[in-house]
Amino acid sequence: MKTLVRLLLALFLLLVLLLAAAYFTITRPGVQKKFIKSQLPAGSTLGYVHITTSRLVLRDLDVRSPDGSRLQIGRMESGFSPLAAFFDQTVRLRGLEVEGLLVRMPAATEAVSRPVPPRDTEADTQVSPVDRKSEVPLEPAPASGAPIDVLYALGQLDWLLDIDSINLGGAIIDAHKNRYAFDLVSGPIAPGLESELRASLRLESQEALQGGLKDFSSEARLEFKQNTRGGFEYLQLVSDTSGSDASGARLLTASKKLSLEVDAFAERAKLSFSIQADLPEPGIFVPELVAMRALSLSADFSATARGSVLTLNRADLDLASEDQLMASVKLEQALTLGAQQQFTGRLMTAKLHDLPMVWINPWLGNGLELSGAPLSAQVLLLGESDGSLEVQIQQALDWGPWSLRQDGDLLLNTVTLKVAPRIRVDSEQTLHFDLSGLELADRYGPFIRGEVSGSKQASDSDSIFAGLQTTANLQIGLAELLQQPALVGKASILAGQLRLNLQIDEAAGYPARLQATISGLRTRSQPGAQQDYRLSAQLKESGGGAYSLGANFQVGSESRPSTSVQLAGQVHPEKQPLPFKLDLVSSGILQRDLEQLLAALEPTTPTTSTVATPPAPTSRPSTQPPSAPRPSPVPVVAPAWAGLDGEASLKVDRFTLTSGQVIERISAQARISEALLELRQIEAALHEGRISGTARVDYQAAHAPAYTVASKLNFRNVNPVVFSQKRSG
Repeated sequence: MKTLVRLLLALFLLLVLLLAAAYFTITRPGVQKKFIKSQLPAGSTLGYVHITTSRLVLRDLDVRSPDGSRLQIGRMESGFSPLAAFFDQTVRLRGLEVEGLLVRMPAATEAVSRPVPPRDTEADTQVSPVDRKSEVPLEPAPASGAPIDVLYALGQLDWLLDIDSINLGGAIIDAHKNRYAFDLVSGPIAPGLESELRASLRLESQEALQGGLKDFSSEARLEFKQNTRGGFEYLQLVSDTSGSDASGARLLTASKKLSLEVDAFAERAKLSFSIQADLPEPGIFVPELVAMRALSLSADFSATARGSVLTLNRADLDLASEDQLMASVKLEQALTLGAQQQFTGRLMTAKLHDLPMVWINPWLGNGLELSGAPLSAQVLLLGESDGSLEVQIQQALDWGPWSLRQDGDLLLNTVTLKVAPRIRVDSEQTLHFDLSGLELADRYGPFIRGEVSGSKQASDSDSIFAGLQTTANLQIGLAELLQQPALVGKASILAGQLRLNLQIDEAAGYPARLQATISGLRTRSQPGAQQDYRLSAQLKESGGGAYSLGANFQVGSESRPSTSVQLAGQVHPEKQPLPFKLDLVSSGILQRDLEQLLAALEPTTPTTSTVATPPAPTSRPSTQPPSAPRPSPVPVVAPAWAGLDGEASLKVDRFTLTSGQVIERISAQARISEALLELRQIEAALHEGRISGTARVDYQAAHAPAYTVASKLNFRNVNPVVFSQKRSG
């Protein structure tokens, strides 16, 4: 028995000696320095480090990251307790001091991007069977908690802070070599104690930043109190930021305040946030706002949380320019998130007060630019008893006159827009929209009138008509519309009224249906003649990205049209060139109807021309014969049908020429592509005669000439004179 006791005692002593030797070894500065350096990136250095159970000392640390960033610490010392962290989950620091802290960001011209390996060979894209077996499917990342859970988490943290003081100073050098000095100082931080932490940031660069910013500083103060069980009872962050140019003129002033009170165990919280910012020259910080002056922003938000319900009690925002209020948003009643709530009455109001166009232009994009009268409107968010929400304008919008340009080119000139929009989302999340009283007018009166309404339900279908119902009725004065700069010279219409009716209904056999009527169409080349035109069209999806369409085109009176054409077929708009297959059938076509329509679509050309006057000779003319001018190459223009690739069939019972002659039983087959336009199986009858044959146009851009035309027409018992005759009288 004594032998066993002695053996156990010897083993215990040996274990103590081993632990003591291990502790002595791992606490030696040389061992610790070697271990830490092995974990640092290549090129990093460490002057001295010593970590014990009660203290940390580190000097001359220089960490160089592969991306070009760099971290330097001159000296860092602090007393700390690993045992408190291990047993009590407490971060216990005594006198944390950091000096010579410098953070260098990668230079803008030295940013390193990881090269992408070439994938030119097939071997590069192949994966070996071993690699395939070793591949493990990635599990989706867990969804982040709701914002309200983050609030409660701050009130029940597992770790405690026990720090008697923090004294940290250093600098940051950004990618453009601008230097910012910062300080972080705090007094005692302990559970149950009200603590304060102060931070500051100052620009120390000798040269002004872009936009003239020379002096920049930001001061922040964080007040908080820890619970004795972990987490925070309240936090309050107050910050003040200012900036000025070399002459001392203010360029930026901003004050922010964030307050949070949390009772995590009762699941209650209060949150408030306010900001006041003044930007005399906002274009310095946001180039798109260069046209704005003396911008001022103030906002105030407050919310409460109880359980899983977050209630927004206040949300006010004001935006002003040169002491004049431009836009404001105000929450009219508490908004509850995370629970069922029936909103009744006015929920939110947004106002625009004479908003200049220069405020809207930065957000248009595509080179668009508005000019003209400022925009004023009052937008209301209303709740209804059935659970729906509605957005409407308190009074119908009447905005104008204004003009629209794109890349400096005038599109719309001195127009006025009137409309009363309404948007509603019902309890089933269906979106309803209504644009009533729509009117676009120039200085002489409205040239577009109508209304648009419809709804959109959420749907998982890929169809463009999924969940959509829309009705649009528009009346358009064609001559007036063509006076707008975007359309000047695009057509030769002297008069005419266009009526459009568009119906979209997913449940219909043909979801999209269009009816268009042009009444009293007159052209510049034939001002004394007028005609009515009607078009009915319908469209549906037929699978595989293809669409089936049908159309009916008529000219003249509805009871006895002079021209009637029906078109049916399929198109595949997602492919290029556009595949199609069409069938055109007509009971009768009047040539005069087509000529008037083509004349209306013909662009107008300038009627004036200038003749250059040759300059007077200033020297004796040369006796050498003038050299012959070199002919300039004629550019080859691709055919108008270059974007098409398909077939069409044609059947016309009667085609009445302007001369009064009638061609009957016309039929043909067409093949259309960029390289070939072919008409084959041409058949027609003229009185007792017959016409048959083929015709084709071949196009090859690389050949000279690029176009080749060939035709073969057979006339039997046909007098060609009839094609040149004019109607008598």
